[in-house]
Amino acid sequence: MVDQQQLAELEAETRAADSTPAEPALPNDRSAPASTQPDPAKGWAQIPQIFGGILSRWFPELGPVYTEQQCLAWGTAMVPLAEKYGWNISAIFEWLGPWFGLALATEPLAVPTVLAIRARIAAARAAQEAEQAPAESKETPPAQ
Repeated sequence: MVDQQQLAELEAETRAADSTPAEPALPNDRSAPASTQPDPAKGWAQIPQIFGGILSRWFPELGPVYTEQQCLAWGTAMVPLAEKYGWNISAIFEWLGPWFGLALATEPLAVPTVLAIRARIAAARAAQEAEQAPAESKETPPAQ
């Protein structure tokens, strides 16, 4: 059983440890935690990833175009431009956030609607062509 003296000593050690500032890790120290700074290229890559995700639903052939690797390459190319003009991906998303949100919420409604309309139009055209084909063959005199 732990006595009061041991608890008091442990509490004093804990307070001393909590009040002592941590020593900064040396740059070559392999035990140092990885940088908590987000990679700006990955941040910028989110824009084509979102855009490509939406477009790929409308145009499936674009799916292979908007790969993670290609979007990251675009994000990497965007970083110097963003730094030059003082653009910040967080500020861009703060501004675009509601628009992206609306686009992402609209997309599951719009894509099936457009596909259904296209299918209905294609079926109507096919039916119209099928009706016209026999009528045209009756009107055409036989070849002699």
